[in-house]
Amino acid sequence: MSSIIKRLPVLLLAALAAVAAAASILGPDVVARVTRSFWFLVPGGAAVLAALAFSIYEVGWQHRPVAGLLAHLGLALGLAGAALSARSVSGYIFLENQGEARSAFLRAGLDQVDVLPEPLALDSISVRNRRGFRPTFVCWVRGGGTSAPVAFNQPGRFGGLRLLFNRDVEPGFLLEYELAVGADEYVLLHNQRVRLDDGREMWSFGYDPDEHRVGFMLGGREFWLPEGATAGDGRHQLTLRRAWFALNNGAVFQVSDTRARPFLFSGFGLCLVGIALVLVRRRNG
Repeated sequence: MSSIIKRLPVLLLAALAAVAAAASILGPDVVARVTRSFWFLVPGGAAVLAALAFSIYEVGWQHRPVAGLLAHLGLALGLAGAALSARSVSGYIFLENQGEARSAFLRAGLDQVDVLPEPLALDSISVRNRRGFRPTFVCWVRGGGTSAPVAFNQPGRFGGLRLLFNRDVEPGFLLEYELAVGADEYVLLHNQRVRLDDGREMWSFGYDPDEHRVGFMLGGREFWLPEGATAGDGRHQLTLRRAWFALNNGAVFQVSDTRARPFLFSGFGLCLVGIALVLVRRRNG
């Protein structure tokens, strides 16, 4: 019976891994929702802690080899890092060339705005030409007391943040806008999605800085509104109060929080060391 109880945490972890593998068939968004859910993280954490407790008991009271403890300790640390990485923020931020530092960014799901720990500013953007290669954009970004180049294949690191160049943007990029939907008031970033009270989503998909117009998508219909104009589909009335556009060119960057990655890599590395020690002991025994 005791051996069955000891195997329960491993069986639970195997079941959770099977759930994650099955969710991967439906796409990365489904995997993210499943692995970040309360019903996935709590049983996984409980299973790891139980396995770790069994290993400590065997080493401390039954004087078993420490290799199994290292494996379970590494697994616990690695899964903790994976859980923190799954909960960490990632998304997109626009920086205007020689503009003000910005900290607000749009999360990867395009439905929430978050704030970076340190604001970032774009000092310059240029094109690098190399023989035999396509021209690439190189951006010098400043943040957290450091300045570093950022390109397609050259991420910049600012504290625990990782920044990667996504695309360049011409002057007139839509920074944010103030919108009224019926009695509700919103201040939104470009492309940010809002779910209305009838379940439909609304977002901005285009902009015209010369005419100060913004293009909206609502219920499968497009609306182009200049500042102060109102339009709707019978169920909702949209009124564009004001829109702000970038004066200079700039770039859109992918931003991600990498502060939990050392726990992830060191944990699973320690787990592999423990497993290797167990295999070597069994072979020599």
